[in-house]
Amino acid sequence: MRTAQDIRNDIIDKILGIQNESALLELDQYISTSHAVSDTIFVSREQRQLLENSDDDIKNGRIISQEELVAKKLEWLNAL
Repeated sequence: MRTAQDIRNDIIDKILGIQNESALLELDQYISTSHAVSDTIFVSREQRQLLENSDDDIKNGRIISQEELVAKKLEWLNAL
């Protein structure tokens, strides 16, 4: 079974062989946006408020099922 280091080295070898600048830019963008980040997630003040509002809605029973949501959405769309 290959180790993570073996896989990483294989990927590096393949990257070194790529001459297409566009492909390298796309690969760079993909790697930059998909690599693992720390477990800490920073949220804005607005995002924090939305999360707190969601928690409050759940605590106070202001929720509906997915099925109810779909039915309401369809009702709304049909009223247009």
